[in-house]
Amino acid sequence: MRHNIFNKLHWQLKVSLLNTCVSLSDAVAFDTTTAQVAIKKIEGVLKIFKEQLKYESASLLPLVFEYEPSIWDLYTKGHQKAANLGYGIEILLQHYNKLHTTQDKQEVMDLVKIAYQEFMQFNFNHMDDEEEVLNEILWRYYSDDVIKQVEEQLHVKAALIKHGDVGRYQAATAA
Repeated sequence: MRHNIFNKLHWQLKVSLLNTCVSLSDAVAFDTTTAQVAIKKIEGVLKIFKEQLKYESASLLPLVFEYEPSIWDLYTKGHQKAANLGYGIEILLQHYNKLHTTQDKQEVMDLVKIAYQEFMQFNFNHMDDEEEVLNEILWRYYSDDVIKQVEEQLHVKAALIKHGDVGRYQAATAA
């Protein structure tokens, strides 16, 4: 069995997407306190998503581009679509935070739920597809040792970002 780099890479986003989805569906009757909790979770998901996108774009997709540029282009476009869906949610959240009436907030929160469901479904489908297609490409052209080295670099870069060491992250990304 070959090494699957996506097991660790996608785990945090998948768990966060599902956890937030449950929170959104638990809120049957709208209240601003429950909405604020859901918003914080959504913001956390978007942060994890953006970090994952950076890691994949900087470290993983270049390996694919080297041998399969058309596949790289396809997944780059998929990442852009996912980013656009996330941006749409951010716009709705900004709008929500500017509103004053409960009814207006409830209406926007209903739109947030719909946008979040689309974002979640797209990301799960995209990640499943990455795991199937990109793993095959990585396995075809790279040894497990190389794949594990890339995975380790991803975790080092993630730790640098998490601890706010942007300069070292940029140096590690350039390497």
